[in-house]
Amino acid sequence: MSTHSSTYKGKTVRVKLRDGTVFHDKYVDTKARHVFFEEHGKVSKKDIQSFSIRKLKAGQ
Repeated sequence: MSTHSSTYKGKTVRVKLRDGTVFHDKYVDTKARHVFFEEHGKVSKKDIQSFSIRKLKAGQ
């Protein structure tokens, strides 16, 4: 099963990798086997466990 790994460019997303690493970064683009982020650069899709748009509540 593949992870949904696309959103509007520039959106801040939360990514959890299969090794347990979690990071928040700005989404840049998706190509065949990789997802590109502003700070973390190129990440293989097979290494991503979860990918979601980061939503902040008022006051945070």
